[in-house]
Parts: sequence; C-alpha cells; structure tokens
Amino acid sequence: MSSRMMIGKPSLPYDLCAHLQNTARSRVRRVPVASSRLNQSLLSILLEQGFISNLTRGTTQMPDPAGFLAAPLSQRRLWFEHKFRDEQPVLRAASLVSKPSLRVYKDRALLAAFVANNLRLGEICLVRSLDAHHLSEARDALKHLDNQQAVEVICRVSS
Repeated sequence: MSSRMMIGKPSLPYDLCAHLQNTARSRVRRVPVASSRLNQSLLSILLEQGFISNLTRGTTQMPDPAGFLAAPLSQRRLWFEHKFRDEQPVLRAASLVSKPSLRVYKDRALLAAFVANNLRLGEICLVRSLDAHHLSEARDALKHLDNQQAVEVICRVSS
C-alpha cells in the first residue's frame, strides 16, 4: 500500500498527472508508469479521447505484454506513447481537481454546469463514481447519472 494512499478513501492520480504533463513537455514519446487499476483506467480514457497513441503492458525495461504476467508486481509497468501533431504533444496539461485535502464532489446538475461552463474546447474532465469507483469522462458520466447520484471530479486534461 502506498504511503500516500488515505485509509478509507480511494487514491488520487497526482503522480500520474504530473508525470503525463512533464513527459509531454519534454517530448518523451514512450513512457512507463506503475501498473494499477486507476492508472490503467485513466490512460485508457486518454487513449479513447486521442491524447495518447498507444497503451500496453510491460516491465521496467520495455513494453512486453508476455513478460508482464511473469514479472513481480513491483516490476510491472503500463507503457503509453504520447501523441504528437506538428512535433507538438497533443496533451498540454493534466491537473488535479480533487486534492487529498479538498475532495470535489458534484451531483448531476452541478456536473452539467461544470462541463458546459468550465471545460474549454479540447479539454476533458475525468470523474469517479462514488459507489463502484468507476472512472469515466465527465460528458459520458452525465449520460448515465440520475439526479440523486454524485461523482468525484478527479482531474482535467487539455490539448
């Protein structure tokens, strides 16, 4: 268990958000990150939305799906490739909205207002359901939320 993980509350991807932004700014194409369900969910959404171009499993040395299962847990990594357009990274910024000291929760009405008024063109917001800890993009979450449900706003990613 990570020393940063709070007991009773799911962890936040602050390391991943900082790593995404730093590697994009330094124009690193292929990047390894620790293998976890949260990281895999977040990177899968970024792949679907077109911010990264590839996601695969591997070890600390290289992307190797076959070696992933044979490697010890501490050596397992998720490898992703940044997408570039005109030699510039598509992903420009990744920032947390919820923080360990201040979690941000929104019901359906507040989330709809947040998406309509605060998100710019080329920007997505990732939210996590409170019951199943399912991660999704905010616009997709609005389609499935009823008026009584709330979500935690995790991070914003922009191009």
